Amino acid sequence: MQSLVTPFGYSAESCGYCKDASTGARNPDSRASYYFTSKSVTVQVYQGLVDRGWRREKARQRNEFDLSHAVHESEYANIQRPPEPAHRFEVTLESDDFTKEKYELFRNYQQHVHHEKPSEISQSGFKRFLCDSPLKKRTLEVNGKTQKLGSYHQCYRLDGRLIAMGVLDLLPHCVSGVYFLYHSDFEKWSFGKLSALREATLALEGDYQYYYMGYYIHSCAKMKYKGEYRPQYVLDPESLEWNPLEGDLRSLLDKKRYVSLSRERRRRGSAQGSVDSPVVSIDGDTEDDSYSEYPYPTAKEASDAVSGGVSLFDLKIPGVMSEKEIEQYPLGKQLISGRGQVFMAEDLVAWQKGNIRDGSFKSITAEFVALLGPEVAKELHQDSLAKHDAPASTHFMVVWCAAAELRRKLPLQHTGMSEISLVVRPRGRPIKNLPESITVNAEDGAAEIHQKIANASKFSIHRLRVTKGSDGTPIANTKDTTVHETGLRNKSAIDVKDLGPQISWRTVFVVEYLGPLLIHPLVYYGRPLIYGTSEPPSELQTITMIMCVLHFIKREYETLFVHRFSAATMPARNIVKNSAHYWTLSGINLAFWAYAPWGPTANASNPLITYTGIALFVVGELLNLYTHVVLKNLRRPGTTERGIPRGIGFDLVTCPNYFFEILSWIGVALVSWSLSTVLFLVVAAAQMGAWGKKKERRYRKEFGDKYKKKRFAIFPGVF
Repeated sequence: MQSLVTPFGYSAESCGYCKDASTGARNPDSRASYYFTSKSVTVQVYQGLVDRGWRREKARQRNEFDLSHAVHESEYANIQRPPEPAHRFEVTLESDDFTKEKYELFRNYQQHVHHEKPSEISQSGFKRFLCDSPLKKRTLEVNGKTQKLGSYHQCYRLDGRLIAMGVLDLLPHCVSGVYFLYHSDFEKWSFGKLSALREATLALEGDYQYYYMGYYIHSCAKMKYKGEYRPQYVLDPESLEWNPLEGDLRSLLDKKRYVSLSRERRRRGSAQGSVDSPVVSIDGDTEDDSYSEYPYPTAKEASDAVSGGVSLFDLKIPGVMSEKEIEQYPLGKQLISGRGQVFMAEDLVAWQKGNIRDGSFKSITAEFVALLGPEVAKELHQDSLAKHDAPASTHFMVVWCAAAELRRKLPLQHTGMSEISLVVRPRGRPIKNLPESITVNAEDGAAEIHQKIANASKFSIHRLRVTKGSDGTPIANTKDTTVHETGLRNKSAIDVKDLGPQISWRTVFVVEYLGPLLIHPLVYYGRPLIYGTSEPPSELQTITMIMCVLHFIKREYETLFVHRFSAATMPARNIVKNSAHYWTLSGINLAFWAYAPWGPTANASNPLITYTGIALFVVGELLNLYTHVVLKNLRRPGTTERGIPRGIGFDLVTCPNYFFEILSWIGVALVSWSLSTVLFLVVAAAQMGAWGKKKERRYRKEFGDKYKKKRFAIFPGVF
């Protein structure tokens, strides 16, 4: 699944957390941020974003069965029970759907805690802010637990009444708190601390490893409570490394507006002759440290500079890719989505104009990638051809404030982010040189497992099938799913099976189409040797030969330049089975009878029928090519992901490409009047019908309600 985002640009609105300690007014110097919007983001991509300082801005399942209770139920009647509790307090994890009780809680919170006017509060605003999350929900099995991924509401109820709610993003390696609201009647309950403890508990029980508390501004009174939870780690704004929030760092935050431990180490190291020391001493540190490398040291100066046309790359913001790094990044290969199709940036006319500094399309893309980082940018489609539909999209932002800003997380486990050892077991035939175990990083793509086994065994990566030893679930050879997300942990077992010699799908297609492509001209021009006749071919025989050759030339072209295959290889023995169908039915059998001097094709043509057949052939071939191009554009180069096809024919049947294929062969049959053509057509139609029904079932299963179900797989109203 691909994430689709739209760059929204800069915002000069001041940060609500950066207020003057004495007056409570917003600090006008804290107003530099960058936004993008999205309607669809995978949890893996958002995990990468939060680890670079981005935040989503707007737009435990209870088990009722108690074994102990069931076993001892008969004894309870004779036990003196304690008095019933005065109140019932419940905490549940629920979908982020809109409900009236959630909206009423939101309205109370905004009106009585944030002091907003009733006219400023609306259901649509609540939905955009806290319900319409772009994160795609998933579930994983991790250590025997069902781990939910996506956006959820953690609801707090007292005697059935909703009194508080936390908005959470559950990501592969963390529980990320987005927003918390409570009813003003319960303000004295200190819900901030209670919610933090409950969310940390969820992270522990769900095996999420970390609890992300969001931004931390050291001078903000509202955020002081975040510093009371330990151990904690903060994100270095320059190196993007997590550092423990301990005494030295806290002291630095007390003394300086801007703190980067990596910068402090470099500065200390250069003064002492070494930059390798992990210790940062604060003795003698003052706020007078030189910031000469930053031409715009405050957020206000940076914001004003951007408004005046200064390029992002001149700001030299910590953690943002430099101009040199962007020049080394394959910026032209960035995927752009628009008008239902996916392009590479360099394929667009607008890409040829401008540079990365002049505000052009190329400049927007360069700044966007610089802020996201290369790893995340490669996983996104940039929706730059569409209008900014901000009200219907969720905002993501990264901000730079005048105060020292730290992104924080509480470590709840320390093993998930490190290397793990996997036990490797052979399945089926023995595999020479198969290692007994391999070591991989939990953050690596699952493809790394396949690659390490292939390197050790000297087998092609496509010849190996890898499954989880616990339940036999296949482990996909993909970089889009991490080792951790497969559910594998340290000492987990994986089974490896040798699939035997493999051959690429593209090679099989080329070979199976090459047979008929050569057979038809050979039989046509070899008529004197094959049939012992000196008569020239008839007009219908010539047209039939041309149509068959053109059809298979188109097939070869599509194989080489259009088709993107969901699997790289198939068993090598399949080439015989696949080729036999085409070489025999559409090759030898069709050609022998179509070009025979005694066949119906040798007779004079009926112009009306012949022209009708030619017309059907041309229309069928062109529309078949069109549908194949549509299907190609649903899949990014180098991936196996799929989308829902739309366009001519796709709203009527599941597989219009099969329908147009059959239409073109009906045209060949009308020209050749040969039963051998009809035989091939019937066999091919039956096979494509089975494929079409299978594809319809797959679409319904894969896309659910998003897919418009079709009654007919190939023929409208018939099949």
